[in-house]
Amino acid sequence: MKFKRFINSYIRIVQQILITILLTVLYFFGIGITYLILLVFKRKFIKPGFKKEKSYWKKAVDYNATLENSMNQS
Repeated sequence: MKFKRFINSYIRIVQQILITILLTVLYFFGIGITYLILLVFKRKFIKPGFKKEKSYWKKAVDYNATLENSMNQS
C-alpha cells in the first residue's frame, strides 16, 4: 500500500514538473517565433491594405431621416 502511494505521488510530481516545463518552453517558442515572423515580414505583408481607390459604399435610396421614421423601426 505504501509503495503504491509513493509511486502515485512520485508520478504526480513528475507530471506537474514536466507539464510546467513543456508549457513554458512551448509558450516562449510560440510567442518568439510569432514575434520573429512579424519582425521579418512586417505588417504590410501579412495584412495588405486596399489597393483600389474606389469606395464600395452604396448610397441609400429613399432615405428619410426624420424623428417619425426613427421611432418606427423596421
